[in-house]
Amino acid sequence: MNLESEKKKEIRGRVGASHLFSSLIRDPKAPEFKTKSRADLVYIVFPLIIAMLTLFIPGGKLSYSWVAFFLPILVTSSIMGKNAGLIMSTICIGVLFFYDRFFPSGVFVIQLSGEEPKFIAACIMYLISWFIGGLSDMEAQQRRGELNSRLSLEGLVNAVERKRAEEEMSLSGERFLKAYSASPNLMLIIGCSDHRVIDINKGFLNVTGRIRQEVVGRTVAELNLWTDLMAYSKAVMAIQEQEVIHNFEIKFNKKDGQWGIGLLSADTINLGGEKCILFVMNDISQRKKAEERLTYLSMHDSLTGLYNRAYFEEEMRRLEEGRHSSVGMIICDVDGLKLINDTFGHSTGDGLLVAAAGVIKNPFRTGDMVSRIGGDEFAVLLPDCDRQQVESACRRIAFNVKRYNEKHPELPLSISMGFAVRKGTSVSMLDLFKEADDNMSREKLHRSRSARSAIVQALMKTLEARDFITENHSKRLQGLVTNLARAAGLPDYKLSDLRLLARFHDIGKIGLADRILFKPGPLTAGEVLEMQRHCEIGSRIAQSVPDLLPIADWVLKHHEWWNGQGYPLQLKGEEIPLECRILAIADAYEAMTGNRPYRNAISKERAVDEIRKYAGLQFDPLIADYFIESLEDSKNNLIILDPHIINLRQ
Repeated sequence: MNLESEKKKEIRGRVGASHLFSSLIRDPKAPEFKTKSRADLVYIVFPLIIAMLTLFIPGGKLSYSWVAFFLPILVTSSIMGKNAGLIMSTICIGVLFFYDRFFPSGVFVIQLSGEEPKFIAACIMYLISWFIGGLSDMEAQQRRGELNSRLSLEGLVNAVERKRAEEEMSLSGERFLKAYSASPNLMLIIGCSDHRVIDINKGFLNVTGRIRQEVVGRTVAELNLWTDLMAYSKAVMAIQEQEVIHNFEIKFNKKDGQWGIGLLSADTINLGGEKCILFVMNDISQRKKAEERLTYLSMHDSLTGLYNRAYFEEEMRRLEEGRHSSVGMIICDVDGLKLINDTFGHSTGDGLLVAAAGVIKNPFRTGDMVSRIGGDEFAVLLPDCDRQQVESACRRIAFNVKRYNEKHPELPLSISMGFAVRKGTSVSMLDLFKEADDNMSREKLHRSRSARSAIVQALMKTLEARDFITENHSKRLQGLVTNLARAAGLPDYKLSDLRLLARFHDIGKIGLADRILFKPGPLTAGEVLEMQRHCEIGSRIAQSVPDLLPIADWVLKHHEWWNGQGYPLQLKGEEIPLECRILAIADAYEAMTGNRPYRNAISKERAVDEIRKYAGLQFDPLIADYFIESLEDSKNNLIILDPHIINLRQ
């Protein structure tokens, strides 16, 4: 590019050569004079030297007026060429002889005697002028030819470059229009003077939900385009000062009333002679929402919305370094959460945690920090609170728990609490946490059994409310298993656990859906598998409650068959606990003689026939014989009731 620029400058200098002669004549000190080549300077200087030498021609003396007369001839010849030099020489010689003839004394004082010497001197000067003019003319022609060729080449180059520039400009404009139209970014052009919208692209329409006719020609204030006009004004001022801005975060309004966030870049452009601003905005609304969500999740528990453990620990460090007069801490633990999860599933357990979060958070001030620090653990930090205030807060939590259980008796909430208070900085925040947690653990040990018992009692009431197990059904079944156990020779100390099994063996059905328990027709294969889960659910419930722990294994195995075709472990024969074999016969008889959603009750005689039929398959044959004999013995203590209605699937 530098070489091309230098060539262009050189050619432009050649183009100005036609003006050089007049410049030299007018002002020999003109700048153009300095641009002449060395050959041109020789052709100018050499005639001057010849003219000066004529002052010292041997045998005569030539006056200054003579030199002054011949100097234009020589200069003309050296600059304008051979033809001009010849014409000028002829004219000058004629004038010379004319003056010498009419003015014998001589205007030009020539001290040569006779006409011949004067004529010879004139001829010599003429020849010198002609010779120099000829040389100059040859050089001038050569330079003119070179100049013409270069001018022709320069014209061609300029034409090609001009064409190329026009094509590139056209292509650039076409590319800009395509990018402007197809860009998903919001692009709009606004006038600098009145801030009216001159043009918008499809990306702007798609994001804002507007149509072109309602935008173009209106001001940004009329459109209510920017949520914060001060931010827009700040952006415009930055453009006026810098003429370009990049990634300026700004909120914009959409047609539906919602707002978005964009990264705004802008530059000034000339459009039809008017100075305008081109705005290009990248919609980062979704990205900002994701960032805000990540920021929120980094500090909050996603389930309860409370602060998480990470934020709790950070707050502890802040309070450690602060100058609070006192700091209180309360640790809360939800009792029986595992039992709820095992019985109803984790979705029900999560719902109980959300309820607990609301109950715990409700009594506290805005500045108090409530967080979930574990699966079933919550913590509260109370800056500038004394012991009395912390105890009062614990009482408010207990009151909220009681009020919640009154509204939700089907699944009671139980929370164990412990607290500690630090005065000054004598105790570290970590030690304060340990003290509060130890106090909570001690209370949990005291109330754990009663809390679980309360949950189990609530579950049984729920079963009865759903008509899964009625009180009469439970009493009849307990009577059947007691008499059968005695007939089989079990000692009395085992009868209490057997009666407990008769009452709670189907407690796992609390975790099953009504669509399965109350389905009027046969169950599908998938529903059968779901139904069979109640043994495992019931066993986990019994394991979590100390009062039911002795029967937990029996609850798991009470649907095993004598031939190994039962569930869930496919035990057979005497691998099945005796208590489970007794319960299986008594429960089957009670179920057959009562109505079900999928069938009506059958008679006692037919029920006995079914037990006899499945003895050795489903039932222990020996226990089955004892049961049948006990029914036929009119002297036994077993009371056979009339058929009754219960809604319980085996």
